Amino acid sequence: PDGRAVARGGSWWKRPRHATFAARVPYAPWQQVYDVGFRVLVESDD
Repeated sequence: PDGRAVARGGSWWKRPRHATFAARVPYAPWQQVYDVGFRVLVESDD
C-alpha cells in the first residue's frame, strides 16, 4: 500500500530480540541493505 517491501526474519546484524524468524522490517524499494538474505542449515548425523 505505501510502496514498501517487507523483509521477513531476523538479521545477523540486529539485536537478539529482533533476530527472530517472526521479525518484520519494512524497506523502501530503492533502499540498499546489506543484512538481508537467506540462511543455510545443515544438520549433522552425529
